[in-house]
Amino acid sequence: MRQELFTVDDVFKMEERRGIVVVGDHQADFLEPKLGSAIVMILPDSTERIKKVGGIDIFSTVSGIKKIGILVKNLTKEDVPVGTKIFLKT
Repeated sequence: MRQELFTVDDVFKMEERRGIVVVGDHQADFLEPKLGSAIVMILPDSTERIKKVGGIDIFSTVSGIKKIGILVKNLTKEDVPVGTKIFLKT
């Protein structure tokens, strides 16, 4: 079973953490992942990857939009294109 969290609209490389942060719009009605939770990433080409949450940050943009960023280790920006759907594996 899985619950959709967000669609990736930006990806940041985190050199010091050896991974990336995937960012999307925060939906108030979804369960927030916890550190170590499993997430399923479905890429635009339908490829699936299962990874663990290495960190979480919820923040607001200058325009007031609430965003969520999830740290995923051992991936590059090229591994997770914009448009990838992120699901919490429950």
